Amino acid sequence: MAAGFFLMGGCSNKEEPKKADTNAVQVSKEQSPDKKTTESAEASTSIIEKEITEAPQIPKNINDLINQYAGPFSGDGVYSNTLKADLEKKIQEFKPVPKDASEQDLDQLFNYMYSLVAEDYPDPETIIKKWQLYSFGNPNLPDDRYHFKENNHIEIILDASGSMAAKVNGKSKMELAKEAINHFLAAAPKDAKVSLRVYGHEGSNTDTDKKLSCSSTELIYGSKVYNQNEFGDALAKFQPTGWTPIADSLKKAKEDLAPFDSKTNTNLVFLVSDGIETCGGNPVSAAKQLAESKIAPIVNVIGFDVDEEGQKQMREVADAADGIYTTVNNQKELLQ
Repeated sequence: MAAGFFLMGGCSNKEEPKKADTNAVQVSKEQSPDKKTTESAEASTSIIEKEITEAPQIPKNINDLINQYAGPFSGDGVYSNTLKADLEKKIQEFKPVPKDASEQDLDQLFNYMYSLVAEDYPDPETIIKKWQLYSFGNPNLPDDRYHFKENNHIEIILDASGSMAAKVNGKSKMELAKEAINHFLAAAPKDAKVSLRVYGHEGSNTDTDKKLSCSSTELIYGSKVYNQNEFGDALAKFQPTGWTPIADSLKKAKEDLAPFDSKTNTNLVFLVSDGIETCGGNPVSAAKQLAESKIAPIVNVIGFDVDEEGQKQMREVADAADGIYTTVNNQKELLQ
């Protein structure tokens, strides 16, 4: 069974943070020093702007390296002509560093530049969980969620928030996600029952439509064997428009799978998100309740082209569900 798929979440264009603006970062001699990074009493000016100031410190040890967040130019995508050109453009936008720049300013600038290309290295526990997933069905695995059961159920929750309309290498995230879903399901066990739930697909990502959009989570393909044409018709019914009720969608997934207890069913929930919850819910708490239910699902959470804040929340969701978190930045990584 393909291992790298998802329960899909996302962010709205209006309120959710995206990756660092690739046109916004410049080095300015006139800006006042940030207290977090410039403690020197003598310093009256700083070359550090907000994006640079807030960049995390470079890793000092293995633990720091494991826990760092993936940068917007990390992964295989940085070697593509488009992303490479974007990175070069970003670097060219930096103003010359003043000769009197402090060592602290220079260090923080280096931290920022490192954060642009920082990789998401898995911790040992995640590696073990992925190994178990790839070894699915082995009766010797310590976690019985990965043992063969009588039935298989796959729940995909697809984000239809406005930010999924953003382009990645010429295609919208929604297009790439739909392609990845079909690719994954074509390789899934033929007798597996499949469910597709979408959310944020009603209204828009405006304040006026927030209530409507945040209440929209719908099961559009109910637990049945995958039929490519029927499933494709379901996928074609919506486009990315609204807000992001991740927590409510996780709660609904728990209801969808409630009839299938883990004693005789292998339940999988797959999540890809390009951002954070924007409807006031608590997706971490919802993920914990899902994991502790009799469903006992295997949860895969994938941060798709997501910024540091989004990565942090998605990791917490995966941890709460005793699941697996992975960051991906392009279609190739999404399909793996």
